[in-house]
Amino acid sequence: MEMNDLTEIIKSGEAQQDTNDPVTLLTNKKQIKFLQEIILPGGSIRKAAEIAGISTSSHHDWLSKQEIYREAFENAYEKSTRILEAEAIR
Repeated sequence: MEMNDLTEIIKSGEAQQDTNDPVTLLTNKKQIKFLQEIILPGGSIRKAAEIAGISTSSHHDWLSKQEIYREAFENAYEKSTRILEAEAIR
């Protein structure tokens, strides 16, 4: 799969179809957008926050107060790491 294909899948929300993915339980559109941006190769917290229209402190606040968000972030961050590792190997 080409990187552009992966980017389009993530941006379109198709990556959320995994029912084991905690992001499917989120209803806050800014949280979902933030996590979609984190998954993108090179996605950073600062950049993802900017694109999602939130502050980085909102992200940290959600992490400390919302267990489902924390699980969704950990899952997204893990996906991001796997994508970067695969790209490095390629």
